[in-house]
Amino acid sequence: MSANEMRRGPSFERARELCLRIVAMPSVDGSEGERSFPESLRELLLEWPYFRERPDQLRLEPLPGDAAGRSCLVALARGSGDRAVVLSGHYDVVEISAYGPLAGSAFDPEALTPLLVEELRAAKTDELALSDLESGDFLAGRGVLDMKSGLAAGLAALEDFIADEGRVGNLVFLTEPDEEVYSAGMRAAARFLPRLFAEWGLRPAGALNLDSHGDTGDGAEGRSVFMGSVGKVLPFALFLGRLTHASEAFEGFPATLAAARFALLAECAATEAGVPPLAMLYYRDLRKGYDVSTPASILCALNALSTSRGSRETLDSVARFADEALREGIADFARKAAEAGLPAAVPQAGRVLLFDELLSLARAAGAEAADRAVDAARASGEDPAVACGEAAAALAAIAGVEGPAAVVGIAPPFYPVAELDGSPEHALFAERISETAALVARRLGQSLTLRPFFMGISDMSFLNPACGAADEAYAASQSPLAPVPGADGEGEGQALRLPIANVGPWGRDAHKRLERVYAPYAFGELPGIISEFARALLR
Repeated sequence: MSANEMRRGPSFERARELCLRIVAMPSVDGSEGERSFPESLRELLLEWPYFRERPDQLRLEPLPGDAAGRSCLVALARGSGDRAVVLSGHYDVVEISAYGPLAGSAFDPEALTPLLVEELRAAKTDELALSDLESGDFLAGRGVLDMKSGLAAGLAALEDFIADEGRVGNLVFLTEPDEEVYSAGMRAAARFLPRLFAEWGLRPAGALNLDSHGDTGDGAEGRSVFMGSVGKVLPFALFLGRLTHASEAFEGFPATLAAARFALLAECAATEAGVPPLAMLYYRDLRKGYDVSTPASILCALNALSTSRGSRETLDSVARFADEALREGIADFARKAAEAGLPAAVPQAGRVLLFDELLSLARAAGAEAADRAVDAARASGEDPAVACGEAAAALAAIAGVEGPAAVVGIAPPFYPVAELDGSPEHALFAERISETAALVARRLGQSLTLRPFFMGISDMSFLNPACGAADEAYAASQSPLAPVPGADGEGEGQALRLPIANVGPWGRDAHKRLERVYAPYAFGELPGIISEFARALLR
């Protein structure tokens, strides 16, 4: 019998069953399924005798002010004493258009997996995916890796805890929406959890996030425990040109030239060793309809990850890229005009403004008009990065700022770095995680590696933010948008801060058509690993 077969006992089948059931509850971001998922999961948990007898220990917590009507689900399993460990994970998944004609099976892994095998055999395009799915060790489907197999492993650990009549401590299972967009779910949870802990008489000892990790090899990278999570800001640069008729291009200045230079400079630019580089998430003209004019403005926005750089340092680097892009764009414009042998109004220099500088100029020119422009952006319902760009364009018009120019700022969402500090509580948490990881690795006969930072942004950022208030305040000062409405749980007290680690499943191609999870680890080993970590923290 192979090692994988040995791991496929009753606990494996139970975790797999739980995963299939919750994958079958579609919860695509922004859909009705995302809104209804917590109630569906609550109905599943009410099938368990423990919760059927204690329905008050299952709570639906609505997100305050959330237009979509979404909720978090919190489940409490009590033991002796007041110490509690939180098992957390998001339930939202990305959309399914990538599946094309197989979209109808995207939430049915048992149906989808053989269909993908048949397709891959015919196409002969992805030998690794074909080998994975033919082996029987991988299960495909939307959300099966990111991150419903993690939720299933957490539920299996919760069930195992309930089955222990001598259980010590308490487990709190939390699942939240919106991680794939703005993390509104965990932002709200960090605010309402202190109220629930006080009501239930619990003293939290730490949290385990159950998010997934990618591994293109044999699983050594995937079998990781992350003691922190990377931070993220979304800096934007709005390039302003001088509008002109397209047939008279040299009578204006094309914002596209500077924006193109910016893209060449910033795209994939390294920021820190070991951290993914900058990545362009937006590159677009903001006008709403067609005309034969050159674009007045081009919006660029970047995914900027960090484990050590603050929001000010990140925005300063973007401003330097913007300044260089303007200089190079103006030089390109002059050269092209000379090559064409046409007269041109070549600008002498460009101008880079931080958002707060632009706002001050606009308010000096017309305070009411400037405030109306910001309010309109907040109320527009636009994607936040686009709303930031439109607000910056409106403020530039009020302030009389003409191109060539660039306005740089920060769009939400803001993700703080999550990192254990030097406090006794965090030191004890790290010690018990480290000791338990070593014990588990010896028992399994394979690695379980501690790593400092989870490199995909995660909800960990909001249970253990390491940045100071000044850094977050600076990011807010450079944005025309307030935080996501309702995301911070208005009406609640101060946000909970807990030491947290990520221990989750591994697989390949999250968010893609061939998303798949390595089942022997996710269902055969991970529930027990979660249980051992939780028990160590509850001692």
